[in-house]
Amino acid sequence: FFAEVPYFFALSPYYDLTLKPVFYSETGVLMQGEWRHNLRRGRYNLDGSFIYTDDKDDNNQSTGNKTLTGHIFGSGTFRPSPNWSAEFQVQSVSDDTYLRRYDISNEVDLETFLSFLGVKGRSFVDIRSYYFQGLRTRDDPGLTPRVMPLIRGRYVIEQKQLGRINIEGNALVLQRTEGLDSRRVSLGLDWRREIRTPMGQLITPFASVRADYYNIDDVTPDDSLAFDGERETVYRTLPTAGIDIRWPFVKATSKSFNVVVEPIAQAVIGRNDTMNEKIPNEDSQSFEFDTPNLFRDDKSPGLDLWEGGTRINVGIKGGAYWDDGREVSAMIGRTYRLDDDSPFAVGTGLDTKNSDIVGEFTVRPVQFFSISHRFRLDDETLRFRRNEVAASLDFNRFRGSLRYTQSERQASTTGIPAREEIRMDGRLKVTKNWSAIGRFIRDLESDRQLESLAALEYEDECTIFRITAKRQFFRDRDIRPSDTILFSLVLKTLN
Repeated sequence: FFAEVPYFFALSPYYDLTLKPVFYSETGVLMQGEWRHNLRRGRYNLDGSFIYTDDKDDNNQSTGNKTLTGHIFGSGTFRPSPNWSAEFQVQSVSDDTYLRRYDISNEVDLETFLSFLGVKGRSFVDIRSYYFQGLRTRDDPGLTPRVMPLIRGRYVIEQKQLGRINIEGNALVLQRTEGLDSRRVSLGLDWRREIRTPMGQLITPFASVRADYYNIDDVTPDDSLAFDGERETVYRTLPTAGIDIRWPFVKATSKSFNVVVEPIAQAVIGRNDTMNEKIPNEDSQSFEFDTPNLFRDDKSPGLDLWEGGTRINVGIKGGAYWDDGREVSAMIGRTYRLDDDSPFAVGTGLDTKNSDIVGEFTVRPVQFFSISHRFRLDDETLRFRRNEVAASLDFNRFRGSLRYTQSERQASTTGIPAREEIRMDGRLKVTKNWSAIGRFIRDLESDRQLESLAALEYEDECTIFRITAKRQFFRDRDIRPSDTILFSLVLKTLN
């Protein structure tokens, strides 16, 4: 059994404090608190907790010792001048299962950062540092990198006849207590110019060149890099040129109804000898090929991995749009490589000469209902390698959503397993004050339930009262599947 009784202290018009002690029948008292503060040029908040209780092992058995565990989360934004802003985030916890054990958060990858951003027009300078904490069983703190710092900058020159020129710089220092450390400096120049023809085509030629410098040390055999020694310096130059052609066709009718069809073709030429085995892939391991990055001249999400060679990206998008918000829209496309070698790992959909087919469509037949579908099809068998369907309904007394997600095991660099999951959420307003709430999440890949929730809620001008029954099936070390019945009472206007 447990009970939580929050106490709110309005200490000033600019800051307040909320204490949220939770009394457990077996483990003791969990002290929680939240501090919020508005400053003249920014704001920040801190949220944390701690408990002094019995220490338990991974089998949820008491070790006979007492231990102090806790967490702290915080964030803030500040604007010291019109062009400069600062931001921070703190996420830290004493042990891996603490957040789930006390139902504070389901996060498994904690991120702490500090950043400074200067912006003027389209030009910017961004300086930031990162610290990560992984809470999964397989996470090794010694191999988790610390980024100190990451510096990115861009200076933009725009001229009507010349086009747009981006001068970009990037510097990174990445360190580990175990495993390799790396330092990277990158300088790039990018040019593109939009040309609109009398027939309506949008033609965009572009060209870029980038130079990278790497200094890497503390390499071990497990890092699988082709090094002769423990420290090495690597250089590379990455030129690219291409052209993007789009030809939108628009049909406007007298009934507040427009139809748009836009074929797109893009040709990109680049060096095909950029896959240097001595360069570690630190910032591009997690990669998803889909419609948003189909027409990027470099589909890699970071700088370590570079999409070289000659390729052609083709696709078509279109839709029918009504003035009252109804729509039917779709997009589909793929990539053709002229070279046999691909820098992308097996399973990404870009590891062969003919890429997988990516697409998406959205249907909104009425304002209160919509359904969307994103997919990636195998280039030979046309079977789904990634399939996401989402539907939402907000009509009268009912508001709900349904989401289905299916994906094959992602590239070996990430280790993310195959996934097939369905999730349903719904809320039905039974009367003016009473509502019924439900949630259902099931893992179809392993044929097991992940979460079930049902709640009954009463709300009026002064009070919210909710009864929630929740069943969780998560299992991780000392965390076991659990059933919870929760009674919650909120007094809105208590003075």
